[in-house]
Amino acid sequence: MSKRRRILFGGFATAIGASLLRWQTSLAGTEERSPSRGPGEEPTSVRRFGARGDGVADDTPAVVAAVAGIRDGGTLVFPAGGRYRLTEVDLSGKAVTLIAYGAEIICATEGKGALRKSDHGKKLTICGGRFTGRGIGVRWVTGTSTTQYDDFLLDGVQFMNADYGVYLDGVREGALVGCSFDGAFGNKGVYRVRTVNTQFIGCNWKNTAYMVNDDGDYGPYSAGLVINGGVAIGCAIGVYSQGTDLVTITGGAVIDYCDAPVVLRGVDGAEINGGCYLSSRQLRGGGSNPALDVSLASNGDPTRNLKIGFISALNHSNGAGADCIRLRGVASGFLVHCTISFFRRFGVDFAGCTRFQVNENTLARGAGSPATTAIIESADGDSSNSVSRNDTGGLRISTLFARVESNLGFATEGSGEAIAAADASAITVKHGLSYTPAKSEIVLTATNREAANARPYIAAVSPTTFTIGFASATTASAGVAWQVKKKTF
Repeated sequence: MSKRRRILFGGFATAIGASLLRWQTSLAGTEERSPSRGPGEEPTSVRRFGARGDGVADDTPAVVAAVAGIRDGGTLVFPAGGRYRLTEVDLSGKAVTLIAYGAEIICATEGKGALRKSDHGKKLTICGGRFTGRGIGVRWVTGTSTTQYDDFLLDGVQFMNADYGVYLDGVREGALVGCSFDGAFGNKGVYRVRTVNTQFIGCNWKNTAYMVNDDGDYGPYSAGLVINGGVAIGCAIGVYSQGTDLVTITGGAVIDYCDAPVVLRGVDGAEINGGCYLSSRQLRGGGSNPALDVSLASNGDPTRNLKIGFISALNHSNGAGADCIRLRGVASGFLVHCTISFFRRFGVDFAGCTRFQVNENTLARGAGSPATTAIIESADGDSSNSVSRNDTGGLRISTLFARVESNLGFATEGSGEAIAAADASAITVKHGLSYTPAKSEIVLTATNREAANARPYIAAVSPTTFTIGFASATTASAGVAWQVKKKTF
């Protein structure tokens, strides 16, 4: 487990009464209402404070006055049909509910949020509404906190603005429920940094730059990202998370035809399960873009405790490097009971992993695919990894060190290159197989002239190693490629 301190998930409950809808309806087109005086009293229309909602006039002063005119916990309504142009409205210092069903909020200032917050413990609730314009929808930047708060709820909000719909820095607990993000005008989805416990429940993304850009800082306040259900289609990047603890994608979430559906870098405690569907599309100009791409963070921190189960992963690219799942440097975890298909190179490519299990998956290449290998350990690793009980459809499994057993197809295969120093008569190689191969199952190929002149051969085999002998001692560095395979069913 990471040494980073955990900030555990805390539950929070929210309720939006049907009365809010009744208030919205009653206030549509109404300007003469009194400010809220206490809990339970009817909400206040921003038109009461002079908001015009014509899409041209700057309604910022009127909305600022409306915020000032309600008490802590009050409710403001943006009447339906209005187009409210805002440069930046500060909602800090009060718990506020905004009801905007059928209304449009124009984010007028590039780089700023039409709505801004900078505090904790004063909950922001937004019900409905559509954000457009060139700025950020909701921008919340505040100091980190060890206290659990119920900071925000966004319910049924549409973001069609040309920047991040929601920007969170230092924010505590909150949820987006049934919100949508449309990239027709350049929407970037959601940005998160130093933020704890954000839930996305049944949200939708279409052609956005990101679903969620989770730019963690490896500290205790970058934790808790949950994607529960929802659909994303045509995004450049789906879920990108770096330097964050506890990332969950579940509930049948569909992340389809994206350039990079899920990218994890240095995440501790990532889990993808519950019938989720990940598929990558063909990149313009080719290139390699797995549906799930897991690797080291920019500071070298590995992804730890990675749990992937009961999902479907596809790669629709025609590129030569079209893999479905690529794992680099993962420290413990598993990939189990998944359907992995439509790859043109490898279904699963893992390297440099430790204590990682690839078990009981079903793999199938796409029609016309040249792929010959379903699962490959393509670089350094060790025998703490295991590959077992996978159905590869007759495609090979190739490992360097991982233990391999009871698979369908080529159950065990190892390969590598041994380099002998000058004046060597033999070199011992660790084969990393789960059985002791026969000498006849090991094929040697000289990779330089020195090795060819020394005439390598298999001198001995043990349960963990084999020895390459040379008929004549080497006079310089000699390279010998080796391959071991045993076909079992």
